[in-house]
Amino acid sequence: MTLHDPTWYDDQYNNRARIPEHPAILRQWSEGSARALTSHPPQEHRYGDGEAETIDVYAARSPGAPILVYLHGGYWRALGKRD
Repeated sequence: MTLHDPTWYDDQYNNRARIPEHPAILRQWSEGSARALTSHPPQEHRYGDGEAETIDVYAARSPGAPILVYLHGGYWRALGKRD
């Protein structure tokens, strides 16, 4: 395994610098999310006492529909769950 200095790793994980069109991509995601949330708002459920200890549940529109569970695993340095 080759080890690099911290600057090299910072450069590799700096997606904003690596993708110059990122503002347009982020704007598109935000607009799409806003449309989806307007037409199908979630129900927020608490699983703890902390402010961030919530889970959003999007009810299926038809009975017996399959379920999808999405867990965001990290790299959340910007934006939020609504984006």
